Amino acid sequence: MLGKKMVVHAVTSALLLTLAAWMPAQSRQTIEKIEIRGNHRIPQDTIFYYIQSRPGDVYDERKVLSDFQSLFKTNLFKDIKIDVADGETGKIVTFIVEEKPIIRSIDYVGNKSFKTSDILDKFNEEKLGLTVDSPFEPTKIKKAERLIKGLLLTNGRPLGNVTSAVEEIPPNSVKITFQIDEGEKVRIGKIMFEGNTVFDDGKLKDALKLNKERGIMSIFKGTDKYHNDKLLYDLEENVKALYQEYGYLDMKYGQPRMEIVEGPRGFIPLFRKTKKQFYLTIPIDEGAQYKIKEVKFDGNTLFKDEQLRGHFNLEPGDVANFKAIKDGMESLKKMYGLFGYIDFDIAPIVDYDKKNLQVAITFTIDQGRQYRVDKIEFFGNTRTRDKVLRREFRLFEQEVFSQALLDISVQRLNQLGLFEKIEEDDYEIKRNPEEGMVDINVTVQEKGQQSIGLTGGISGYQGSFIGLNYSTNNFLGYGDKLSFDAIFGTRLVNFMFSFQDPYFLDTNTLFGFSIYNRRYSYDVNDYSYFYTDDARDLYVQKTLGFSLTFGRPLSLFWRYYLTYEFQNISFPLGDIDEDYRYLVEYQLWGVNPGLPLDDALSGLHRSQVTARLAYNSTDDYFFPTRGQEISIGFSVSGGILQGDFNLLSPTADYKVFLKDKLFSGGRHVWAFHVRSMFVSPFGDTLAVPFYERFFMGGDWDMRGFDIRGISPYGIVSTIQKDNQGIPIMDTETGLPLRSDIVQPLGGDLYGLAQAEYRIPLVGPVSMSVFGDIGMTTITQFDKLGFSPDSNVYLLTDTNREYRVSTGVELQFMLPMINAPFRLIFAYNPVRMTREFRLRDRVIFYEEPERNVQFTIGKSF
Repeated sequence: MLGKKMVVHAVTSALLLTLAAWMPAQSRQTIEKIEIRGNHRIPQDTIFYYIQSRPGDVYDERKVLSDFQSLFKTNLFKDIKIDVADGETGKIVTFIVEEKPIIRSIDYVGNKSFKTSDILDKFNEEKLGLTVDSPFEPTKIKKAERLIKGLLLTNGRPLGNVTSAVEEIPPNSVKITFQIDEGEKVRIGKIMFEGNTVFDDGKLKDALKLNKERGIMSIFKGTDKYHNDKLLYDLEENVKALYQEYGYLDMKYGQPRMEIVEGPRGFIPLFRKTKKQFYLTIPIDEGAQYKIKEVKFDGNTLFKDEQLRGHFNLEPGDVANFKAIKDGMESLKKMYGLFGYIDFDIAPIVDYDKKNLQVAITFTIDQGRQYRVDKIEFFGNTRTRDKVLRREFRLFEQEVFSQALLDISVQRLNQLGLFEKIEEDDYEIKRNPEEGMVDINVTVQEKGQQSIGLTGGISGYQGSFIGLNYSTNNFLGYGDKLSFDAIFGTRLVNFMFSFQDPYFLDTNTLFGFSIYNRRYSYDVNDYSYFYTDDARDLYVQKTLGFSLTFGRPLSLFWRYYLTYEFQNISFPLGDIDEDYRYLVEYQLWGVNPGLPLDDALSGLHRSQVTARLAYNSTDDYFFPTRGQEISIGFSVSGGILQGDFNLLSPTADYKVFLKDKLFSGGRHVWAFHVRSMFVSPFGDTLAVPFYERFFMGGDWDMRGFDIRGISPYGIVSTIQKDNQGIPIMDTETGLPLRSDIVQPLGGDLYGLAQAEYRIPLVGPVSMSVFGDIGMTTITQFDKLGFSPDSNVYLLTDTNREYRVSTGVELQFMLPMINAPFRLIFAYNPVRMTREFRLRDRVIFYEEPERNVQFTIGKSF
């Protein structure tokens, strides 16, 4: 602030210079010298920059006064004086300055409800200019106190107080400390309305989106904090919109009244209301209800009025619904955009008949001109060929432009998984109004599209393993998928080669094939938890086969696929555990009753065709935020396809992804997934074999349970025989002795439901809170198999037993393989614990309560 001393010097200098200006011109002299005195921190060159007078100039008091004013406006000085004296050859002009103190430090003490960075952001937003190394100005300190006070109010601390202290630091600096006393927390305790008769208080409180009485949801979202501007915005945008939806077009609201009182707090711990609460009272003048008199259109030449009127669903006599009007205008904009009228504009003119409480609405339409596509260009695809992107586009050059088709085209590009997600900022529509043409420029950022490596380690599925793999989803830049995998593990040995071309021979036909040779050793961890010998192998399954797949699109998002698969499945007899052999024999007897057991073990042939219908409208391959995926399939093995067994297997899978607007404003994502599968024999096949039955558990379904750890259980009762194969008789009963073993049987029906709440954290790292519920059950009790020597008794209390797994996942993208790494922490609130009572012993069975897993790939 300019002190009294500076004011006196300024006025005196101005008067003297003004009087001097009246002196005769012949008495004026030149400036001999200009001097600066009193500056310590500010360089003389900086001061001279603002002074226009120069030595040798004719001494002009008006110009000197202008120099004084220029220095004054710099806001660098606390006081400025001008001294003019006679020299030997002219005038000596001396500017005597007193610098303002410099701010050396600013401290904020006591703020807990908000960070210091929030204070600095507020200062920047208001352009306060209070920073370290800036000149000290007392007026800015008072404004800073008001801004911090506003932050206290915004964060529910209206009773707080802010004081400041300025400490001088010699020779010419200050330290500023803001002491913040936040006071008691105050939240909205009650919202009341006056004058409302059409809607009760509850309906109006529901209409408020930004201001809520304190409760579980409002605490989580922060909407229980009161700020008058926020409340006024809520009334204007949301409460008024509610009334206008029902025809109350003259509705008005008054200035809300606020008082802080001590009200009832409630009884739920952690969610109680604050001791002191805001009680808000909002006056409402509802006005009268208006109805539609007529709806007209002006400027429309492309469509008939009846076609346009259908978008509003308003007829004479209907309530004047302004929401329907707004939605109808948006619908018309999209419709015109489909036909290339992207400059379309519409404005309603409302004529009020207050006497009859009616409104006549005339929609003034400016259609603009129709645009066509001139050029479509792609940038950033250094490895991916243009045709891979162009074939996903549903807009074509020289055809009519459509915003909807552009949106769909970008969505299809995102589904490829080849690029970082393409956002609205990544594509540009360049208009040429004179020609009626648009150019579309799409910029992409390619992801890592291939991986090659030598891997090794320990996995719950593969055991100890070492492997060589190569995969790419963009082979030679053509968008083809190619993969080779060779794994050597204690449980899994696998060789696989696959290839898929989504546009075979540049047609819309997908073609793919795979060849594989797999040997997998199923041990006790694959089936149950009651075995105590962790190294115990149950059986080995060898699978040699190939598959051929064809597919074609049915529409923008629907496709159908047809896959033929042939396999040779064998079970080396020497690798079948003695206790598990009886169940294997029991079920293989029913797979192909005419086939000798040794032949079945040495190789069963599967010949299978699968027809699948698929729909995909998601917006990203790995991390979708909206859209759906549907897959419905039906597989037939055997029958006219030959092979050694006949099975039917329908499957259904559904996923949906929704942006969370309730809690996070669309930043987080809800994801839901359901899957159902069924298998049944037909024809000569009388049993569903163990290797075709459904077991649940692992990272792709029930994440808290081990792989194949969930199943119905049964008792396999087998006649005991001596070395010659003669049954051993019970001397007391005269009946053959039997041995009983509890075995997991696997279900013929599979059902799974999953839910996730996905939260992006930082960069490629995200977190999800999940819940899984699932069950695998036996519905065909007569399809368990048969054997002359064994019987299987289903333990019905283990059948149709659902499990629940909950937990948290951490995910981050691995750029080298272009897939997410998942670390899963699971808790199983619903799990099975049983005692199996056999003839000679009791087996205690307990599924795990907690589990930690890691894997690579999508959850769903």
